[in-house]
Amino acid sequence: MDLGLTLTPLAYPPLSRAILGIEVLMYVTILGKQYQIKWVTYLGKAKRGYYVAGKCDDPTQQKKAIRIKKGQDPKTEFDATIHECLHAAAWWAAEEWVTDTATDLTEILWRLGYRKLENVDGKAGK
Repeated sequence: MDLGLTLTPLAYPPLSRAILGIEVLMYVTILGKQYQIKWVTYLGKAKRGYYVAGKCDDPTQQKKAIRIKKGQDPKTEFDATIHECLHAAAWWAAEEWVTDTATDLTEILWRLGYRKLENVDGKAGK
């Protein structure tokens, strides 16, 4: 089953990413639209006061990115990544559906043992 997702490592050297202050892991293609995956230190606070874990750009934008907040525990980061990828795939979907679906998928995949092999900074994942 083709989910329309491809992963392409970036060609930028690590030094250029560090100079920009944004860590970029790769490009991803979701339903034919290319996004950069970026790890950032701060994404702001939501209206309810909690810190934003991730953000996805509108799929109609020219240079699209999915931003994930650095420093989260591995499972929260995993959930945020799935959540934002769902936004990219189903921009029209209600936030409640995206949140519930991402949480369910995170739980299933986490219980199956899926983990990030390496953090953006090159340190081993948990």
